[in-house]
Amino acid sequence: KLPGQPDVNFKQFAGYIDVDENVVGRSLFYYFVEAEKDPLTQPLTVWLTGGPGCSSVGDAFGSVGPFIVTKDAHGLQTNLFSWSKVSNLLFIDSPIGSGWSYSNTSSDYNNGDDITNKILFTFMQKWYEKYTVLKSKDLYLAGSSFARHFVPNLANALLDDNKQSKQSNLTSKDWLANFKYNKADKDLDMLPSLKNLLRQSVPITIFSGDQDGIIPIEGTLQNLEKLAEELNIKLTKEETWSFGTKEGGLKYEFGDLLKFLTVKGGNHHVTSSRPSQAFSIFSNFTINWMH
Repeated sequence: KLPGQPDVNFKQFAGYIDVDENVVGRSLFYYFVEAEKDPLTQPLTVWLTGGPGCSSVGDAFGSVGPFIVTKDAHGLQTNLFSWSKVSNLLFIDSPIGSGWSYSNTSSDYNNGDDITNKILFTFMQKWYEKYTVLKSKDLYLAGSSFARHFVPNLANALLDDNKQSKQSNLTSKDWLANFKYNKADKDLDMLPSLKNLLRQSVPITIFSGDQDGIIPIEGTLQNLEKLAEELNIKLTKEETWSFGTKEGGLKYEFGDLLKFLTVKGGNHHVTSSRPSQAFSIFSNFTINWMH
């Protein structure tokens, strides 16, 4: 139980996973929250945060987790839009140096996408050894901002492992969320990773705030249109989407696997600026879409 938290009926765990058996003191920190109802029947959602270098635990207590910090910063209150209402949640501080993840080897802090992905893949293998009951559950990968690099890379690594071992739990129900791809930076290098996932029938959901001043939605849409064209996928639906009785934004569907949703009034961090819309996308356009 966390200091100052409300009484709850679900379990939560936190700890470290050593990601190198040959090195002492190279570990990633995690915070795991069971789904509020029937956790053994719910999927597992892995949440990664961007930066790179920001703590995923920050999002756990600021947007998608079961608690949010009170305004006076002296306690925790229930998050009405927690994604744990429909999924088990695993928050990972990655790369090394983010949040409480650490290494006793100073060179480990000079990490790029490739090293980060190898360490994340090792983490997932070892984490499943600890929480074996969840290995058979559907796995969803999600994140925000620079995690648009981490999540597709990890998804591809898990898919490759699935081919080799035929024991991975990565299924066609995996997805990506809360990303935006800017034509002006190295995000173009990530399009092949997304393309590979779509070719292997992995559904992808991407959403972005229409008030994002860092990466405007126009650039993301142009890149997704380019991606769809290369895969010979047509824009099959363009319409507004709603949450409750309110308009949520615009929705673009490219075939059966790729969705892009804009979030009305959302900024660069949709899950904190528009938490109800983000939860609606997660529960209605992602989990329900896959079933």
